[in-house]
Amino acid sequence: MTITHFTKNMALLLGVLAMSLQAAGEAPCSDRNASIIESALESRLEAESSAVVWMKSNKQFELNTCLAADDGHQGEGTLSFTGSDGAAYWVKGRVRLNPDGKIVSNEFTDASSSFKTLAIMKAGAMAAAAGGR
Repeated sequence: MTITHFTKNMALLLGVLAMSLQAAGEAPCSDRNASIIESALESRLEAESSAVVWMKSNKQFELNTCLAADDGHQGEGTLSFTGSDGAAYWVKGRVRLNPDGKIVSNEFTDASSSFKTLAIMKAGAMAAAAGGR
């Protein structure tokens, strides 16, 4: 496959993807709704993460997607950070808004394996401490 064929195929694929999003009634979020989603999601992910890992100040949040649909808006994002132990971690989440821009859900959806391992170890230590009382 030549570069020209590859480019044409990618353009076709992107066109089909854009049409399918329009057919599903989805479009990019407005700046206002993207801001609401970003703020809520970043706060939730930082709170969840800091309960497991002491974070250094080099955390970075990225809003990966933000789509508007007839039934509201949805955004997904990733918080990446370094723990005080020097390990790199990431956590992901999703926020849904109703058509009026009010938050209806704010979920923690995934995390790096190192974060999951640390969370399990911490939960086990807390359960053992509670059982020893």
